[in-house]
Amino acid sequence: MIPILLYPLFETAINRVLALDPAVAPRLAALQNSSLAIQIKPFEKPLRFIALDGKLCLENSEAPPTVTIAGDLSAFIEAQMNKESMRAGLLQISGDIGAAQRWQQLFADLQPDWEEKLSQYVGDIAAHQIGNVLRALQAWSKSSVDHLMSSAAQYAQEERGWIVGAAELDHFHRDVERLRDDAERLLAKARQKGITL
Repeated sequence: MIPILLYPLFETAINRVLALDPAVAPRLAALQNSSLAIQIKPFEKPLRFIALDGKLCLENSEAPPTVTIAGDLSAFIEAQMNKESMRAGLLQISGDIGAAQRWQQLFADLQPDWEEKLSQYVGDIAAHQIGNVLRALQAWSKSSVDHLMSSAAQYAQEERGWIVGAAELDHFHRDVERLRDDAERLLAKARQKGITL
């Protein structure tokens, strides 16, 4: 995915972002020597990280990683936008469960102080205003994506009939149970009358 020659640049960028969060050091220390492989399908080679000495490094190793997260690109995007999708099984996680939780915690709790870094270039007031605009933009984009997903699901369910709704599925299950019960009663009556089916 990323050419090995670009690893140092990518590592530097990641570690600069991590350094913007003062609370990240203990979470990185808890991951010392733990490796994470991110396998985005259809790419063959996973992106592999290892936590070493308070930093994240990209590694090119054949050794089994501590944790592997695999899925297609849309599953990773969905997981980024909706944390519940991690529980829905869109991504496959394997390896050391404790380490997987620590890796997840590292990224879930990451709160880089962008305003502090930006204030070094444009001043405190301008950095705060830019931060407000970016937060509003982030909230709007999440709301827009949620609305788009909801509308797409509603269209697929109601207009096209591609997806069965919960009420329709419940009705189907009740019909199947009623049919099963009727069949069992019919079979019991047939046995009472000496009829074998």
